[in-house]
Amino acid sequence: MKKITFLLFAMFSISCSSQSKYEKDFLEFWELIDESYAYFHDKQTNWDEVKVLYAPEFKKVESGYEFVYLFEKMIYELYDSHITINTNIDSSFQQVPDKSDAWLEYRDGGYYIVDIREGFTADKAGLEIGMKIESINNIDFDKAVQKELPISFDDHNNEVHVFIANLVFSGDRVNPRKVEVVYKGQKQQFTLENPKRITTDVFNNQMLTTKKLNNNIGYIRVNNCLSNYDLVNHFDKTVDELYDTNGLIIDLRETAGGGNTVVARAILGKFLNKEVPYQKHEQPYEEKQYGVKRSWIEYAFPFRKFYNKPVVVLVGHWTGSVGEALGVAFSTFDNVTVVGTKMAGLQGGVNCQTLTGTNISVCYPFEKIFQVNGESRKSFIPEVHTKSFKETYDIGLKTLEKAIK
Repeated sequence: MKKITFLLFAMFSISCSSQSKYEKDFLEFWELIDESYAYFHDKQTNWDEVKVLYAPEFKKVESGYEFVYLFEKMIYELYDSHITINTNIDSSFQQVPDKSDAWLEYRDGGYYIVDIREGFTADKAGLEIGMKIESINNIDFDKAVQKELPISFDDHNNEVHVFIANLVFSGDRVNPRKVEVVYKGQKQQFTLENPKRITTDVFNNQMLTTKKLNNNIGYIRVNNCLSNYDLVNHFDKTVDELYDTNGLIIDLRETAGGGNTVVARAILGKFLNKEVPYQKHEQPYEEKQYGVKRSWIEYAFPFRKFYNKPVVVLVGHWTGSVGEALGVAFSTFDNVTVVGTKMAGLQGGVNCQTLTGTNISVCYPFEKIFQVNGESRKSFIPEVHTKSFKETYDIGLKTLEKAIK
C-alpha cells in the first residue's frame, strides 16, 4: 500500500513539474479572475470556454514573448480596459484610453472617429471627427477588427466591437500607423507617428496646468496624475491661489491613467463644507464564496479652505477610473456643473497581483463601484452633455460665465 501511495505521489509530482511556468501562470490567472473578477455579469464572455480554448495553446508556449502575446489575447476575451499588465511586447496594442489619441464608435455600417484627443498624434496628423476608418497599415479596418475579436463567444455586441476597434486603431508599441479614411466623400491617407503620449509636449511635465481667464475665471487642468500623492497638497495650494476668482474650471479630461481615492477625496474636499457620500462599493468575492453580500458607502470630507464660488468640471473620453469617480461625485454638489462627453467607462476598484512564474503583475477590477444612487459609474451622463473634447472646453467656459453673472 505504501508503495502504491508513493507511486501515485511520484506520478502527481512529475505531472506538476512537467507544467511550464507559462501554463502555471495561465491557470493562476484564470482562477484569479474566476474567483475575483467583479464584472462577469456585465460581459458576454464564457470564462469556462476561455480555459478550454487557451489551455492547449499555453502548453505550446516556450518563451516570454509568446506568453505575453497569448496572455493579452486571453485578457481581451473580457474586453475590459481596466485589466492591465506591466509587461508588453512590440506587437502589443497601446493601452486604451491612457495612450490612445482618438475615440471610435460603430455606426452606419462602419467605424467613425467621434472624438480626438487635443495635442496628441491623431490631432497633430490632421485627423478629424466624422472620418470613417477604411484601413490601417494597408489592412481593411473591418477585417483587422474581426481578427482580434474574442473567441469564447459569438454574436459580439457593439461594446465588444468598439473595444477592439479602439485597440486596433491605437496601434502597436513601435510602428507608425498608415490610416486611410473616407471624409466628405473623399478618401484620404494619413501617416501617424508611433502613438505615444508625449508628456513634454502636452503636459510640460507638470501635475497641474493653471491660468486665469477673462471674467476672473480660474482654470486648473489635472495632467493625468491622480495617483500622485503630492497632488494632495499641490491641488490644495493651487485652489487657494485662485480663491479670489469669480468661478473655477476643473479640467479632468486628461486623467485617463486613473489614480487613488486619497487624492480624489482631497480634491473633492476643497469644495465641501460638510461630509457627503462619494461612491458605493460592492465586493462580489465574499458573496460568491460564502453567500454573504458586502457593500459600503465611501464618504468625502471637507479639506482645508473651502472654495464656494461656482465651479464647472470638464470630463470626457479620456477621463478614466478615479477621474470618472470625481466627475460623478462632483455632479452631486450644489455649486458644481459637470460638462462633457461620456467618460472612458473604466469600471470597478482595481487589485493587482504578481503571477508566480513570470513575475508579471496583473491588475483587474475586483470590486464593483457605483454612483451613490446605485447606478453603475459607466452609465453616468454629464448634466451638460457635449460631443467632443474641444467642444467640452468651449461649452464649459460658457456655462461658467453664465453661472457667475
